[in-house]
Amino acid sequence: MKNLQNSILLLFIPFLCFAHGEEAIYFILIEFIIILIIFVGILYLKINWKRKLFLTAVLFISYLFSFFLVNGLAFFKNEILIVSIQMLFTIAMVLFTYFKFLKNKK
Repeated sequence: MKNLQNSILLLFIPFLCFAHGEEAIYFILIEFIIILIIFVGILYLKINWKRKLFLTAVLFISYLFSFFLVNGLAFFKNEILIVSIQMLFTIAMVLFTYFKFLKNKK
């Protein structure tokens, strides 16, 4: 039953955006899928659980911080730029943190 509730919740993620029309829903889905792929990738890394937890925190904090980077841009005119900046910033921060962990491990 709990798996069914979680599955239903994931179906409504695109509807949480404050825009109308299909153009916003596609970009929200793309962002959600990329974040999910990164999160699953973090889970399969061969590092201890504290570092996995820290990388997950970096993932979500950098994703939230990326909203401040694109705050002044109009979504309708800059859709691809906004999504690209958010995803590239998030991926860069997670990779930067992971490589810092590798450097400190040696």
